[in-house]
Amino acid sequence: MILDKGPWGITTNMELQSDDFLHDVRIKIDGDFDGLADRLRYLNALKERLNEKPLKGK
Repeated sequence: MILDKGPWGITTNMELQSDDFLHDVRIKIDGDFDGLADRLRYLNALKERLNEKPLKGK
């Protein structure tokens, strides 16, 4: 399992980006959203999930 230390944030280009310098990951989210606010809610939900601490033993 690869763990990314993050933290994860949202870029001005509406992408998820990790501040873990080791991986330098950026994820583009594209799809059928009901406007910019809907896309931002989706990005925030993913960001919150990615920033949760991993469960031990999982």
